[in-house]
Amino acid sequence: MSLNLSLDGKEFLSLFDSIITSAFDMQMYFREVGESLKNSTQDRFSSGTDPDGKPWKPLKKSTLKHKGSRSKILVDDGHLVNTITYVPAADGVEIGSPMIYAPVHQFGATIERHAQSSITQKFLSFRDVKVTREDGSTFIRKQFAAGHHKKIVAMARRWTGASLTVIPARPFLGLSQSDLAMMQRKAELYFGVKNHD
Repeated sequence: MSLNLSLDGKEFLSLFDSIITSAFDMQMYFREVGESLKNSTQDRFSSGTDPDGKPWKPLKKSTLKHKGSRSKILVDDGHLVNTITYVPAADGVEIGSPMIYAPVHQFGATIERHAQSSITQKFLSFRDVKVTREDGSTFIRKQFAAGHHKKIVAMARRWTGASLTVIPARPFLGLSQSDLAMMQRKAELYFGVKNHD
């Protein structure tokens, strides 16, 4: 699954009416627009803001404790920000990321985990120990074994309760006012037209 934002000339008819059906190569224009949109999208990961300039919801204290206090929102190993790409066409440009979790961060998600029992990967090792009672009788009991003793290996089971994880939306794709202004400036330069609205 990937997440793409599609932009086509029809959304900007007020600006492109005079050029959509012209002989100009629209794909060249949309390639330049795509490169600028890629850069502005990647800049949002540095600023931690959505296309409207609103800050993303901060990380929870538990997340910071797990990841470290210097962890940046949506930037752990850089996979998401580094996979932002665009595909220009004659009638528009698509920008997005092929990462499977991109829609989760763009739109938010609620992840429900059901209670379950699982076997841990750790082993509990025991050995037989002969114990003498006060009356002189003996019995065998299991005692935690050191590595050099004959072991009876048992697997420990772990119970995980049900949980609900809410991941807030942190939009990184979208058009800001500066993106729209950039598109208009490029259109005026590229096609020699002006928006008279």
